[in-house]
Amino acid sequence: MIAEHISLEYLPRILSNKPLLEHFLSVLLDKTVQLPCWPKEMPWDFCYPFADLYVRLRGKMLVSLSANLFDPKHLVDELRLSTGVSDPTCSIVISDTDIVGLGQSYCRIVPMAVGDSETRLMDSCWQIHILSFSRSITTRNAPSEIQQLLDHMAGMKIQPEPDSLLDRMLHEDFVWCWLNGARYSLKGSYSSKYEQYAQQYSSGWIDYIMEGYSQEFIKGYTEIDIHTGVLQRALDIAQSREELFAVCNAARIPEPMIQDAIAGKIWTQDDLLQWYETALAEEAERRRAAESENED
Repeated sequence: MIAEHISLEYLPRILSNKPLLEHFLSVLLDKTVQLPCWPKEMPWDFCYPFADLYVRLRGKMLVSLSANLFDPKHLVDELRLSTGVSDPTCSIVISDTDIVGLGQSYCRIVPMAVGDSETRLMDSCWQIHILSFSRSITTRNAPSEIQQLLDHMAGMKIQPEPDSLLDRMLHEDFVWCWLNGARYSLKGSYSSKYEQYAQQYSSGWIDYIMEGYSQEFIKGYTEIDIHTGVLQRALDIAQSREELFAVCNAARIPEPMIQDAIAGKIWTQDDLLQWYETALAEEAERRRAAESENED
């Protein structure tokens, strides 16, 4: 699909396109970034609090990107799970909340040495970049193309410049269905559930209990019966084809599933997973072909 509006949950899927991620990182880091490999996404059913997208820069720096956090109250603890043991790491978080509470759309966290006469940045193997489009933001200080993206995500009416980051993201054709929203939706309840369990159980049991909770959350969230029910109701009451597709697209039902339902075939969970894997493979082939054409 091609998004009319970029939402936070779309970001890992859109930025899993290598040329787009190169553009994003080049703007954020203020230097030309060429990736030696394609980024890797966390699987849709991976329920652990790791980043959503990973890639290595030349020189072995690991870059991780998170669309919101599982536990924003413990920013560093969560991001540490996504770092290498000794490799230099750049952690990027994009959030709809002001995680650090400074009212800034962009915060960079790196070690600093404070002396009597000067304060200077220290060489560090770990840097953290926090981007936010929360309503509480009062200082819009992100790099211009990224600020434009954040403003757009915050609901401002933005007319992007041709070939800018936002313009390219609004033209990106990416695979999307309700499976892709599972990890993002889990993040919305993870922190409060963790706090609830922390009051009930000893610390040695909490991670084990949260793993079970997270797995069941994702299993229930992605159950196909919920969506086949929505699809069937839409088929029964929709007054036109346009209305049918509008209702089903809002429920993140893939168009081939809608087309098959019109023809009388209702998908099973296996049908959905088979379509999803095939669609991702076709997307990867299309993206790589486009990159080759641009290089030529």
